[in-house]
Amino acid sequence: MEFCVYKREQVAVEIMFIQHLQRRQRTNNISQRLLSELLHRTRNRLGNTSLQPFLSLFYHTLDISRLAFKMSSNTPTTAAAATTAMPSADSNPRVVVTAHAADGTSIFGADSEVPLFYPFGPAISSFAVFDIRGTVPVNNQEATGEYASTIPRCPPGGVIFCITNIPGNFTVPMHRTLSIDYAVVLTGEIVIKLDNGDEKTVRTGEYIIQGGANHQWINRTGETCRIVVVMVSAEKVKLADGTELEQTVLKR
Repeated sequence: MEFCVYKREQVAVEIMFIQHLQRRQRTNNISQRLLSELLHRTRNRLGNTSLQPFLSLFYHTLDISRLAFKMSSNTPTTAAAATTAMPSADSNPRVVVTAHAADGTSIFGADSEVPLFYPFGPAISSFAVFDIRGTVPVNNQEATGEYASTIPRCPPGGVIFCITNIPGNFTVPMHRTLSIDYAVVLTGEIVIKLDNGDEKTVRTGEYIIQGGANHQWINRTGETCRIVVVMVSAEKVKLADGTELEQTVLKR
């Protein structure tokens, strides 16, 4: 019976100790003090049980503490490792494409880097177009094309998949597209300013649905902001008096 009680308490102490290390990642000394307190409370619950099992447990958990402390000191966190591995906003994006064999089996098609295109000069926004389709629904038996040196403009009735890199301390002029744009900020942050003067800041990992509004992109930081966008063709916005809002394209 005493053995069963000891095993139960041993497991409880080990679990609590390891959970503490996971939550706090404190130094070895702090972990030792916490463990001593846990052992003291466990001893009180067990009454006059011999201290020898708990001394063994104490040294065993100290070994765990030393190992965990060493790992936390030498190993980057998952978030830090992911940040280190993330490509630069100024790098050429890699695109992997799937397709079908003649018998319908799934296969990989292209796997390549798409070069960035700087139509307005090296210090201005750059683009990379991954795919353009002229109609929706799309024909998945058509191969994806190559769109080097292409400014991302959605074809009427179609869809386009691309990225835009907006350099630091740069403003894209006010413009409107005949599309609805679904966008994700991959790196940095960007300000969307509307023609009524309202603006909002969108940061890394946040999303945008741009419904054909007249807008500017403003990067007020010192780093490039990379935005991935799917543009779907849309009808012109028609006002109550019948006026239709035309697109305003950025010229090279």
